[in-house]
Amino acid sequence: MTSVNDTPPPLPPDPLARHRVITSGPHVVRILLVLAAVIGLGLAAYMLGRSQGAGSLPKLSVALGPTQPELRLPSYEDMAPKPEPAPPPAPRIEKKEPPPPARTQAKAPPKEDELRKKAMEAGVGGWSRKEEGTSVASAAQAGASDFAATGSDCLVPPGTPIPLLTVNRVVTERGGIVTARVTQDVWDAGFSCLAVPAGSVVTLDVGSGVTKGQKRIEVANPVITRPWPRNDTVRVAAIGGDATGAAGLAGAVQVQWLQTGLLIAASTAVDVAAAALTGGGSLIGGILGHGIDRPLDKAAKDLLDRAPVITLDAGEPVLLLLRSGLNADDFWRTH
Repeated sequence: MTSVNDTPPPLPPDPLARHRVITSGPHVVRILLVLAAVIGLGLAAYMLGRSQGAGSLPKLSVALGPTQPELRLPSYEDMAPKPEPAPPPAPRIEKKEPPPPARTQAKAPPKEDELRKKAMEAGVGGWSRKEEGTSVASAAQAGASDFAATGSDCLVPPGTPIPLLTVNRVVTERGGIVTARVTQDVWDAGFSCLAVPAGSVVTLDVGSGVTKGQKRIEVANPVITRPWPRNDTVRVAAIGGDATGAAGLAGAVQVQWLQTGLLIAASTAVDVAAAALTGGGSLIGGILGHGIDRPLDKAAKDLLDRAPVITLDAGEPVLLLLRSGLNADDFWRTH
């Protein structure tokens, strides 16, 4: 009895199994090298093609050999007529101006001696208008002048202010004098002669005849005494005033208002009391009232009629204005 083989028959071989490639490490490396070579050749060809239009890189056509120039059709710009060249600019003719005339050189300023000489001849009014070479005698013959010669080379003109400062206190109730000192030097009209130096003493008379309502002190008879080395005096015609030049010295006015008010009040009280006593039929009240009324009224009237007392303290500024010119001599001149 024959045994039956239960094993299946072998399958026919797969025709594709023979051509299947089993990838391995060496095969992959070969494939990558081939790809890298292909890519490198492609980049080299690309870069070589780009270098055909660059001016700094050599062209492939030049390296390979000479080539024929490329033919190009003319454009509209080439066919258009070309403009004519502009004519050259005309030469400019500049007009030369004549040079300015040379300035005359200014005269040198006069020296100090010449200025002083002219100022002395002209005086305070300014420069002399008389022509050079004309003498004073010929000018006097030409026409008379209202000016009178002073006969002094050191003349202080009228109206010159002399600033002072009082030394003593003044009360007009008894009168007296005001003593003051000159605070600034007083020069002549040409400022060439020192007439009254600072520190000179001035005395002015103060009268006691103050009237009712008067508020300023009247002074008169000013006398100027110059210090050493002169030690001389002169009485001048001048007006004493305050610092603003107003005549009279402004002081403090004292009026007996309190005493006058008390006397008036007492007289009124006496009148009221006398009227009350007389109204009751008493003769004593009338006699006493009239006897007291008269002295009180008289005292009140005397106080009302009394002149005020004006007081001027020491150290007050005073201004002495000359009425007429003062003929003096130079304080520093030695004889």
